[in-house]
Amino acid sequence: MTPFHYNQYINHFQTRTDLLDFLMEILTVFRDLVKIVFPKDWNEMILLQNSVLLNALRHFAHCIRDHFLHPFEVQLWNNFFHCSIAFLTQEFLQLENFSQNKRNKMIARYKDMRREMAFEIRSMWFNLGQYKIQFVPSMVGPFLEMTLIPEMELRKATIPIFFDMMQCEFYSPKSGAYTLHVASYHNADSPVHQRNTECKTNFRNFENEMITQLDALIEGGRGDEQFKDL
Repeated sequence: MTPFHYNQYINHFQTRTDLLDFLMEILTVFRDLVKIVFPKDWNEMILLQNSVLLNALRHFAHCIRDHFLHPFEVQLWNNFFHCSIAFLTQEFLQLENFSQNKRNKMIARYKDMRREMAFEIRSMWFNLGQYKIQFVPSMVGPFLEMTLIPEMELRKATIPIFFDMMQCEFYSPKSGAYTLHVASYHNADSPVHQRNTECKTNFRNFENEMITQLDALIEGGRGDEQFKDL
């Protein structure tokens, strides 16, 4: 399907609620599809399926940004992140498990789909603006799952998200304080900087979740030497 086909299909929904219901359902279906549904030696079929899913997730990402950022649909965005992470962490896409020859063939034809999906996730995260705080600290664990993949460009795309999460919590309003636009911490003249007494000025929730998740991963034998150095 081309972008034209996707746009035609998206535009046929009569209401925003209909479109929301469709996206929620299709993301659930995609999470099921990334589990092995074909025999493991059906390499070409699995690769083709993943290529189609990646293309669809890219188009749906644009749709979510265009239609469900204002007003914000937190559950839809949450489902997108979890579906995308399930896609790139699936067993069949872990190229290091294949021979060098097979790995080269897969990359030549389909690229590294894990990396392509990670770039889309990063883009979606940085489009969240003031709504990022709604995913801190709940998305720390899933994003850490991404960094376990031993692919340098993927890790480079993911690690800045953690620093951004720290900033989001640091500049988030204290309980009972007036609402601040979290994205304004990039502006030195913003109320965030002028009235930082209204901010939390700490990122304990993020820190505690990061430590908990890292302990579980390392004790479980997850992560290569490069990951441990990071």
